[in-house]
Amino acid sequence: MSHQYAKTEFGPPPPNYVAGLARGAVGFITRSDIGPANYVQFDQWSGYQENIFNGEKYDDEDRQADEVFKSVDDYMNQRRHKRKEKKEKIETKKIMENNPSVAYQFADLKRDLGKITEDEWMKIPEAQDYSIKKKKQEKYVPVPDHIIDSARKEQQIQNSIEIQSQLNLNLNDIGKANQTVLTAKLDKSIDSVSGISTVDKSGYLTSLNQQIVNSEADIGDFKRARKLMKNVVNVDPKNANGWIGAARIEELDGKIQQARNILYQGLKQCERSDDLWLEIARLETPEKARSILAQAAQILPKSLKIWLAAADREVLKENKIKVLRKALEHIPDQPKLWKYLIQLENEKEAKILLYKAVECIPGDLDMWLALAKLETYENAKAVLNRARKALPQEHSIWINAAKLEESDGKPQSKITELLQKAIDLYKRRGYIINREDWLDEAAYCEKSGNPLTCVAIIRAVIGDGIEQSERERVFTEEAQSMIQRTCINTARAIYEYGIDVLFPENLTIIQKTIDFEKNIGKSKDNLNKQLQSATQQHPFYEFFWTQRIKFHWKNFNIREIIDEAEKNLPENSQILILSLKNYKQNNQLEQARLVAQKAKNVGTCEAYIAAIKLEYQLGSLQKSFQDAQVAISLFPTDEKLFILLAKIAYKFKSIDAARQIFEKGIRFNPLSTTLIIRYVELEMNHRFFPRARPILEKSRVKLPKCPELWCIAVELETQAENKKGARYMLARGLKECPDYSQLWSYAIELEPKATRKKKIVEALDKCRQDPYVNISVAKLFWKERKMEKARKWIQKSLLERPDIVDSWATLYLFEKDDDEKSGKAEEAFLKIKNGEEKKQGRLYMKVKKSDEGWKMSFDEIFQKILEIIQKEMLNIE
Repeated sequence: MSHQYAKTEFGPPPPNYVAGLARGAVGFITRSDIGPANYVQFDQWSGYQENIFNGEKYDDEDRQADEVFKSVDDYMNQRRHKRKEKKEKIETKKIMENNPSVAYQFADLKRDLGKITEDEWMKIPEAQDYSIKKKKQEKYVPVPDHIIDSARKEQQIQNSIEIQSQLNLNLNDIGKANQTVLTAKLDKSIDSVSGISTVDKSGYLTSLNQQIVNSEADIGDFKRARKLMKNVVNVDPKNANGWIGAARIEELDGKIQQARNILYQGLKQCERSDDLWLEIARLETPEKARSILAQAAQILPKSLKIWLAAADREVLKENKIKVLRKALEHIPDQPKLWKYLIQLENEKEAKILLYKAVECIPGDLDMWLALAKLETYENAKAVLNRARKALPQEHSIWINAAKLEESDGKPQSKITELLQKAIDLYKRRGYIINREDWLDEAAYCEKSGNPLTCVAIIRAVIGDGIEQSERERVFTEEAQSMIQRTCINTARAIYEYGIDVLFPENLTIIQKTIDFEKNIGKSKDNLNKQLQSATQQHPFYEFFWTQRIKFHWKNFNIREIIDEAEKNLPENSQILILSLKNYKQNNQLEQARLVAQKAKNVGTCEAYIAAIKLEYQLGSLQKSFQDAQVAISLFPTDEKLFILLAKIAYKFKSIDAARQIFEKGIRFNPLSTTLIIRYVELEMNHRFFPRARPILEKSRVKLPKCPELWCIAVELETQAENKKGARYMLARGLKECPDYSQLWSYAIELEPKATRKKKIVEALDKCRQDPYVNISVAKLFWKERKMEKARKWIQKSLLERPDIVDSWATLYLFEKDDDEKSGKAEEAFLKIKNGEEKKQGRLYMKVKKSDEGWKMSFDEIFQKILEIIQKEMLNIE
């Protein structure tokens, strides 16, 4: 029975369709289906194992075709040949620069090898083996018993040999000796770096003197040195250095006579060498050395070394003089001989010799100057004139002539005229004027006590040779340079010449001159002179007048200077304020009020403050209050006006009125530290501490890094007897302001006794040179009754800042406590009272600027400071 299947039409298969691939029904391929892996013969034209022209004959047509194809190939290759070569050269050069070969690196050195001589080639050392070799790993194993036993037996044998033969033989010593020799060789090899010899040819003989035989290892060195020097002498017997070197080697070896023999032998070859004669004289006895040098002087009469050595060998002064006079007969042109002889002679003979010396050596400046110093005024002038003709370019002759005129009592103008003549002569003849040399001479004149010559040099050269645009800069730099060299008079001469001649209208130079006299020159007469000159030349310049008034403030004629200033500057607020203060100080209150009214009309803030202060201090509270309100309407951002108005309101009305003014002032000046502190002090004075704390806390949010606010916070807690709160504020303050000295001063005083030393160390690390910290340390030692230590710290503070009254007040109390009868306390008080420095100090300024401070004398202010310090001492544990 046959089965027939229905034919199904699936349509055309998709591309790359493989039947049964999805279900894995695929066939497999064997090696026989593929064939052999490699075909031996393959031709690109005919394929594998076949050559269609293999049986044909190669004829002329084939050759011609090959030539045509070859010419086409050559043409195609040459088309980019030049470009290709250029590209290859660039690439090769880059490769050599980035990764150069050894031959490329040393190519220039190899070229230089062709220039060296045969001797230099022979001196090149052999190359050492610096290759990296594998280090053999050391193994540590126990020593076998038979080796230990054999070593013991060898030692026994050695001992027996020592007893029998009495020889000083020890194998260990021999090993140590070998090690010493090797060490010496290694030490010597260190002196040669990369084959380059480090021997100093010129200093070789000198170095032999410094060598000392330290060990037996040097014996071999002596042998080699002898052999070397023998070769030197044999090769060049006329070289004196070879003979001297050979003798020095024998000397080092302790063979003095052998050294002498070598030198005498060398003398036969090098009779004209003065070094050889001097070496023989050095090794011989003094008597024989003198005769040898006498013989050398006959053979070498022109040798300076021989004559000087002969003079040095003589013991008696008369014999030295004879030798030197004999030497000058042969070599009269040697300055060393003349100077040596002149030093030995008396003044009369020295003068005669100097006259002869300047004739023989007219070019020696020292001789001329020495002769001028020994002569009288008239003769010295003649000598210096002769010297000037012999040495026309030597500026030292002119300067010594100026010194001569100064010593004779000539005025400044005469000396300046002389040196100006020298400068003019130099310019006419075209000589070089070296400013640095002239200025150095000016500084030397100041140091040697010739101030007039110093000034004359400055006036002659300071303005010479400088372009107009560079004058001010160079002028200032030279003045500062002289200050750094502590040549104060020279710097003063530069400044004075500047304002007199170079910059008479330059206000900056005039002010620098005044500052110099005030801070560095420390000369009251010169400062007065400069201030007077400045106000006369520039009568309408306010700053000069104010400085002059302040300088003469305590003088009896201060009123005349103020009146003169008011004539030139009638509406200047600063002059009017100083005039007002002067009248108030002298209790001329009506005149002071007139000046105050005049000052208010000027309309400046400072003038209003001065006028308001006057009325407030005189008790006119209503008038001062009205004037202050007018001033604040004109100047609403001035903190001083608000502080002054709050003071007046507190006295005239009430504390609430003062608070309102402070709060208004802080609204207008939210960052004014002074205003905030005065507001807090107002509350502290009435012990309203709860009201003061929020003011400070609120201000510290805006000004967290302000140290003054942290200080007043500490003072507030201390006054409230809250030490814990004070320490807390200190900790916060030091965290924000770690370098502020006043905070560290409080920290030392408030620290408990157990941790006080640690706090002192921290404070001194942060503020080592601060006087307030030093005083706080002194107070602690004083509290512990360590009086000497306390005194040292107080004195240290005074040395650093002698103008701080607080430190002197502490010293006063300390001396009173230590020894009231000694009188040192009163001495300290008088010292600060009569001191010329401007007085400063935290407590001093606090008392002086208080309401009653303006009319308090210094004694009363000092007494107030003492009371405050005594209270502070009670807070220290």
